[in-house]
Amino acid sequence: MTEEISPIRILFVCSANHCRSPLAEAIFRDLSQKAEVAHRFEVDSAGSSSWLLGKQPHSKVVGLLQAANIDYSHEARLIHMRDLSAFDYILAMDNDVLKSIWALGRGTAKVQPFIKYAPNSGLDHVPDPMHESSFEEVYSLISLGCYNLLIDICKTKSIELPDRPF
Repeated sequence: MTEEISPIRILFVCSANHCRSPLAEAIFRDLSQKAEVAHRFEVDSAGSSSWLLGKQPHSKVVGLLQAANIDYSHEARLIHMRDLSAFDYILAMDNDVLKSIWALGRGTAKVQPFIKYAPNSGLDHVPDPMHESSFEEVYSLISLGCYNLLIDICKTKSIELPDRPF
C-alpha cells in the first residue's frame, strides 16, 4: 500500500492579486509541470487589498503568459487568516504586503518575502509593474524567483528533479 503524500501548498501574495502574484502562480505551476513534479504542489495567489476582487489578471500579464505558452485563469481574491495555516509557504511580493499578512495573525505557513529567491537582483522587493517597473522585467524577476523557489523546496522536501533543464 502506497502512502499518500500531501501536496506542498504555496500562496503568492501581492497588493491586488492582479499582476505579480498571478504571474508567480502561473510561472511556478508551469515550472513544476515541466520538472514533472506538479503533482506535489498546490499553488494559488491572493491580494492583500480588496480593490480588484473577482477581476482577471492585468491584460499585460495575460499577454506575457500567452507568449510563453502558459495557460492560466484566475480571479483576484483576498488573502484570509485561514490561509496562514492552509498553506505551507506564503510569499509576499513586497514589504507592505508582508506587513499586511503578518497583521492577519500567525499560522503554520512559512511567511517570507518572495525576493529572497532572487538574491542577486539587487532589489528588496518585486517591483509593481503598474508603478515601478516594466511587466517584462517583473516577469523575468518572478521567473528567476520561482525557479529558485522550486529548487529550494525540492531540496528541502527531498523531491527528485530531472537532470535535464526545465
